[in-house]
Amino acid sequence: MTDSKRNRQPKLRKIWLIEHIRRQDVHEAPSDEDLIVAELREQAIDVQEKIAIRAQRLAESRGVLSRVQRTEGIFRVLPEILIVLAYFSAVALIHGATYFARPQINIFSLLLSLLFLNFIMLSIWFVASVARPAKARGVGSRTLGLMRWLQQFRRQKAQRESTLQSRFAVMQQQNLLAPYFSMLTHGFWFMTLLLAWVLLWLRFAFESHQFVWATTILSADTVISVLGLFTWATDLLSIQSPTFSADGGMTSFFPKETGWWVLAVLALFGVLPRALLWAAFLLTYRLRLQRFQVDMSLPGLSGLTSRLQPRSQQIVDPEPATITRPQRHKPAVIGKDCLVFSLDYEPVPQWNDVFLLNNHGVIASYEQRQQFIRDLQEKPARKVLVRVDSEITPDRGSLRFLAELQNYCNDIAVWTVRNGKYQTQWQELLAEYHIMGFSFSDEAIRWLEEGL
Repeated sequence: MTDSKRNRQPKLRKIWLIEHIRRQDVHEAPSDEDLIVAELREQAIDVQEKIAIRAQRLAESRGVLSRVQRTEGIFRVLPEILIVLAYFSAVALIHGATYFARPQINIFSLLLSLLFLNFIMLSIWFVASVARPAKARGVGSRTLGLMRWLQQFRRQKAQRESTLQSRFAVMQQQNLLAPYFSMLTHGFWFMTLLLAWVLLWLRFAFESHQFVWATTILSADTVISVLGLFTWATDLLSIQSPTFSADGGMTSFFPKETGWWVLAVLALFGVLPRALLWAAFLLTYRLRLQRFQVDMSLPGLSGLTSRLQPRSQQIVDPEPATITRPQRHKPAVIGKDCLVFSLDYEPVPQWNDVFLLNNHGVIASYEQRQQFIRDLQEKPARKVLVRVDSEITPDRGSLRFLAELQNYCNDIAVWTVRNGKYQTQWQELLAEYHIMGFSFSDEAIRWLEEGL
């Protein structure tokens, strides 16, 4: 692939390749980049473009592109799968709402059957979005999670780094996960309700129905009040609404006008809100995608920038002989929360040992570290458990960050994962900083859960 074709790659895929190669390089020092870096160093192009070209070439030489294409295929086919699911959901919805309604349809139960489930799911989504705004949720995330499991189940040989995991990491760094999955979720419900509207229109168009309202245990005033919640919107749009009266347990309406009114209610209270939410999150996703930028402060990229500059412009930042160790002070407010996060890199993509605890994911960039410290300043934690990949050498920036965290929590511990070649070095440096270190998951989890 020529450099001109590389420049025409979608922006998301370009940064995705950079992140995937970065995660591989952090895990294992690259030995196949010397010629590429030497060639790019003297080219008169932007440093970020050099990093993108390097990632593309390394991906080609390492056989990553075929896996990236397969993962892209998953994301391409996901909307199609949701459309198929939406069709069957719409058929089931209409069938369930009208199965026992021949020839008379109880308008009260029909509207509740069509709109109640959508209202409940929308309420759950809203509450979950307010409680955990950055967490992926909804029908789209569940479907993608199932496809990811099937992909892992079919995989004959474990890969060094999952392209799906690196894709999630990129989207998480740029706050794209929440709008993406919200877009899929609302798109699914929009298609479900739209198809339900079409199927209901076809049934009304080619079958004869009479409309009534009836109840066994509710009062007539209660039923009329519920139905009245829908009439205000149709009245505003000058759509003729049926007149509900309480004389008797069953009141007949003019079928044609009532049929159009039911279709209008389904469109206004079901299809339209989901369509607006889908469009809003689609716009949010595209706007954030336009502002997509590579985070040059991430491990594996910060040092690469200087190596890709012409030798006359390279700046060397020597490591000081000693690192200033801030003195620890107890927080002014005793914390109650127990927090867990992975530093710089998630060593085990499928890790879920403490999924019931307050897991903050991966904290890698300088901005993420500073934001985490600010959050602890506002709300100190009782315990902080930091997951560290012991295959990565301890750096002075990470040690300073861990030392500073001691000021904002009652206890802090580091869990060195995978028993890597730098395990001993991590344990020795943590001991110098008086930070507790764990090598086994059961020890770390037991420490975190003590006193809960």
